[in-house]
Amino acid sequence: MLVGWNDSLAIERLHDLPDDSPGIGDAVRAGWRAEMRNSGLDSALALIDDYRLSFDDPAKSEALGAERVIALIEAGLDDSARAEAVQLSASATVSEWQAWAESAIYEMDNLQPGQSAPTFMSQARDGRQFDLAQVGAEYTMLEFYQPGSVEYQQDLPLRTRLPEIAGPDRLEIVSISLEPDEDLNEAFIDSRDLPGTHIVAPGGMEGELANLYNVRTIPKRFLLRNGVIIGKYHGRTLSVLAQDLQRELGNSTSGSQAD
Repeated sequence: MLVGWNDSLAIERLHDLPDDSPGIGDAVRAGWRAEMRNSGLDSALALIDDYRLSFDDPAKSEALGAERVIALIEAGLDDSARAEAVQLSASATVSEWQAWAESAIYEMDNLQPGQSAPTFMSQARDGRQFDLAQVGAEYTMLEFYQPGSVEYQQDLPLRTRLPEIAGPDRLEIVSISLEPDEDLNEAFIDSRDLPGTHIVAPGGMEGELANLYNVRTIPKRFLLRNGVIIGKYHGRTLSVLAQDLQRELGNSTSGSQAD
């Protein structure tokens, strides 16, 4: 509760917690972010390492190894983050964290802004064959979700307005449901006027499309321009995507006028 409001006090309270306290992992996760805001990356990594060395439980120690990777990614040190993820993948004794490291490596190698989005073909719910490589709009919002996600449902009003925000024919929305129950998909999609292309991914969260875009939590969204990733968004961050899109559109318009 103190993080972001009083980071120094949050760190002080963290140090008062015993290492075997329930939820210590979550507390350290919040603590290193507070430390990063207060004193920078090196101090945040040192905090993680202090706790990592104090844990006898391999699962807790390797979980903090993952936190080091996340800290380096958030600091923009992608090469260092990838090197640590490779090391974690090789040394992890808990399969959960080995799989996490491999997933992080895939994300850094294939799904970063500036990289071409992985292409795919799939049948849309209207019966046509959809090919991401053939999208005609300049911008594409690719989103992965499940109909029962409260976060996704809360974003629906803004999602519906996005084509209007972008302007005529400038944005294609591609919504990929990872819900395997067809009855739930039908009830959700067919009862709403949601613009865009709708796809139900075979295999759900374990299927090829989810793996192609490394979807482990939902909703997860990507903003593309002419097939290149310009932003990715986890959780309820559609408002951030909308702001990024508006900024992109403004830059694109300014560039066209300058030409």
